[in-house]
Amino acid sequence: MSVLPGHSVVKYFTLPFNEVEIEDWAKTQREALAGPVTFGQLFTTAGCSHRSKEIMEIVQIYAHVPTLIGCSASGLIAGHQEIENEAGCCIALYHLPGTQARAIHLPLDTFEPTDRVTKIRAAIGPHPENVNAWTLFASSESIGNEAWLPDWDHATEHRTTIGGFACAATDEHESELYLNGAVYTDGAVA
Repeated sequence: MSVLPGHSVVKYFTLPFNEVEIEDWAKTQREALAGPVTFGQLFTTAGCSHRSKEIMEIVQIYAHVPTLIGCSASGLIAGHQEIENEAGCCIALYHLPGTQARAIHLPLDTFEPTDRVTKIRAAIGPHPENVNAWTLFASSESIGNEAWLPDWDHATEHRTTIGGFACAATDEHESELYLNGAVYTDGAVA
């Protein structure tokens, strides 16, 4: 998929955590993009996820990111680079003219089998036809298998959905979901 120049930037940061490096990068990306940031994404690996709140705060303040979502992961992709077996984080910023990004947390009870379509629709809003696409990250430890995905598709009126399942490190019990400075360990963010 081709993206217009100036409409997206992505950077992988290694550990040890360096607040100044992330802050400086975030400031310069406002100038690198062709306009204001519409939304951002944060992905962290083990060893970095405990700094996720701090990273979100830095990115939202210094890159002026109105909406930021993401999750913990076992590996990262930054541009053409796939990073596995290394600790760090990946931050992506997007400038999408004419687009409004809104994100929500869908708690675990949203995904209970009884009336799941109705619960999802109530969580995402009454007019799914006004949404062009969704980005969705879910906690596999809390939701379980993918049996709820057809109900998600129905509730969103078959809008395009991209994303995936958050992943916890082998020594951690819960994956993390990120939403505008908050960290969740259940349900999904969209």
